[in-house]
Amino acid sequence: MKKETGYKGFMHIKCENCGKEMSYNKNRKRQTHFCPRCGKLTDLKKEKMKRVCMECECGCTSHYWTNMEERFIEIECINCGRPVTMEYNRKKDRYTTIKD
Repeated sequence: MKKETGYKGFMHIKCENCGKEMSYNKNRKRQTHFCPRCGKLTDLKKEKMKRVCMECECGCTSHYWTNMEERFIEIECINCGRPVTMEYNRKKDRYTTIKD
């Protein structure tokens, strides 16, 4: 039996073609992301995917996979809808919430 590769769970993916960002939850592992805006596929490369540990002011904590490469990213909380700003932490190799 072939081992399934890819990513599953909460994802925040930026289309490599048009730049549209999307957040969603996948129950099965995926190796690509289909962009509904431009119709192109983005390869979810292992070396580019980073963890996101988001902590919202409402108390909700979420963990994502992302292909974003910017220093700062913003994702809306799945519980309350507020935007949460995170910064990439090189030591931890993940995005973490910026706290006041």
